[in-house]
Amino acid sequence: MNVKAVKGFTLTELMIVVGIIAAVGVFAAPMFSSLIPNRMADRLYQEIEIDLRYARSQAVTTSAVIVFQPLNSWRDGWRVVNSTTNQELRARGHDLTAGTITSANITTAAPLTFDINGRSNTDATIVVNVPGCTGDKVRTLSVNRIGQIQVTGEAACAP
Repeated sequence: MNVKAVKGFTLTELMIVVGIIAAVGVFAAPMFSSLIPNRMADRLYQEIEIDLRYARSQAVTTSAVIVFQPLNSWRDGWRVVNSTTNQELRARGHDLTAGTITSANITTAAPLTFDINGRSNTDATIVVNVPGCTGDKVRTLSVNRIGQIQVTGEAACAP
C-alpha cells in the first residue's frame, strides 16, 4: 500500500496563527497612533530651524534684509522673503491647527528680520507643540539679537 502524504496546514494551525497576529496587533496599535504626531513634531521643528538658518545665511551672503514671516498666525506655515527685491526665497505650506506653532515675538504683522550682518531685529522664541505627540517633542527655538539660532527647551507633550 502506497500512501501519499498530504502537505499543508490544518484549520486549527491557521486559526492559532491568526489569533497570535491579532493579539500582537492589539498591543502594537497604541504605539503606532502616536507615530504620526511625533514625526510631525520632529519635521516642523527641523523645517523651522533650517529655514531660520537659511534666512540668516541669505541676509549675510546677499547683503539684503531677509524676512522670516509666519502665514495666518502659523496655521498656513511660513515664508522667507528678500525684503529688498520682495522675492519669496522659500515657503513652507502647512495646514496646522491653532497653537501647533506659537511665538510671542514673531507674527504675520511683525515678522523676524535679519540684517546684512545676520543680526535679528528682536529676541524671539518659537514653540512647536503638535497635538497628540508623546515624549519630549515640545521644542522651543530661540533667536537672539546677534542672530544665533538654538534649541532652548524640550518638554513633554501634554497628555
